[in-house]
Amino acid sequence: MLKHVVLIKIKDFAEGSLRIDNAQKIKEMLDALPKKIKVIKKLECGINIRPSERAYDLCLIVTFKKEEDLEIYLNHPEHLKIVDFINKVKINIKSVDYEAWYAPNQNWRSRLQKYWRFY
Repeated sequence: MLKHVVLIKIKDFAEGSLRIDNAQKIKEMLDALPKKIKVIKKLECGINIRPSERAYDLCLIVTFKKEEDLEIYLNHPEHLKIVDFINKVKINIKSVDYEAWYAPNQNWRSRLQKYWRFY
């Protein structure tokens, strides 16, 4: 399994709406994606309930069966529509992708070398 995690910090006012309204709009758009993009195994999206200077406003966690499914998702027209809106209202965005698996005594370094090419 592969996890795609995204954190979004939203402008106080953008596209004619307040930050909380844009966060809700993004959440609603993202929550609709599993019905439109079949490679999504699970999608979880939440709006931050503890605002602070260092906090992000919205968190997205999407689960895929394999890395190729993530590529399909990233390039899917429905996803790209949401990215277009997010780019209009965001201050900052961060993401991380990781394999979600557990294997006792697994050599993690050798497993990660296929992604971390600078070894």
